[in-house]
Amino acid sequence: MTFEQPISTTTADNVPFAPSAATTMVVPLSFLSPAIWKELKRFLKYGLVGVLGAVVDFGVLNALIFWAGWSSDSGKFMANLISTTVAIISNYIWNRLWTFPEARNQKKRVQLVQFSVVALIGLVINTAIFYLTNQYLFERFLSETLAIQLAKATAIGIVMFWNFGINRLWTFREINTMNNTEELTPA
Repeated sequence: MTFEQPISTTTADNVPFAPSAATTMVVPLSFLSPAIWKELKRFLKYGLVGVLGAVVDFGVLNALIFWAGWSSDSGKFMANLISTTVAIISNYIWNRLWTFPEARNQKKRVQLVQFSVVALIGLVINTAIFYLTNQYLFERFLSETLAIQLAKATAIGIVMFWNFGINRLWTFREINTMNNTEELTPA
């Protein structure tokens, strides 16, 4: 597999032109092993599941705060706990089915407990980051609505790396990165 990037799409006089093969820089990505490709692909899937989880998280959070009227500090705190919990459940289901399909052969109860422990620690981290950044950073300078969105985005972004890393090392550690390497070979 290669990554092609046009060198330029305009001449020195800023006249547009279509780049040809001669004007395209080719960077080979074949130096990556099949195991690394599989983990990269897995991380990207995890990220897409995370985007879905973020949509769920933001949707529930905003519904509770702005539609249900949970706008007090304690209401925002509870709304964040609930929205994050709903997103965790969604993420577990999609990660088990799509990101780590090999996990379907493993015991659900054990994985669910492990995923839940990681998620609960992630929830504590998420809630702390959400509360602290909202109260002491964003809300001081921005409107309440924007502050809440930025605090939540910050919390989700940081916790995503925690959740993927620990789940990969603990919850889904038994999954061999070399399974089905024929699917991994770059095209």
